[in-house]
Amino acid sequence: MAIQPTAIVLHDARISPSVSVGPYAVIGAAELGEVCEIQPPVAIAGNGSLGHYSAICCDTAIGNATLIGNGASIRERFIIGANCIVNRGVSVNYDAKNGNRSNIIDLTLIVGNTAISMDVFVSVPVGSANDNLLRTGYGDNAMVHTIDDRVVIGFDATISASATVAKRVTDATLIAGTPARFVQSLEPK
Repeated sequence: MAIQPTAIVLHDARISPSVSVGPYAVIGAAELGEVCEIQPPVAIAGNGSLGHYSAICCDTAIGNATLIGNGASIRERFIIGANCIVNRGVSVNYDAKNGNRSNIIDLTLIVGNTAISMDVFVSVPVGSANDNLLRTGYGDNAMVHTIDDRVVIGFDATISASATVAKRVTDATLIAGTPARFVQSLEPK
């Protein structure tokens, strides 16, 4: 394991020996830098890396061969699969999930209570929004946004607030514009 001397690892984080941790990364802190005394520690599987200045909060699980880019910020209770990329400057809020082989590219915001399935590509700079407090009738663990397998979300898309895409899109469909409109059906391969 190559943990740079300026990296900070808190709260008994479980990091595989084959993970590389960049300079000034912070692993295992709570919001506002507090130590996680109650929540489970971070668990990071092998062959991945955490970039310079990345921040990984406690109660987060990162799968095998996953790369976290420079300046990425990952909040509590984020579960990310294997062979993923969470690139530079990405911010992921709490209680989110990211399936295997899914990539979130630079300067994207994924809000809490979002479920990203497998083989998903989220381009730059995609924004998403919801009411993370889940005030009325959604339950404690509701996934407000669900992005299905093999979905590609293009450049500068907005999910929910600003309503570029505000409702379910059928499979194998290309949509574009604000508000999003049907462009064409796509043949699955």
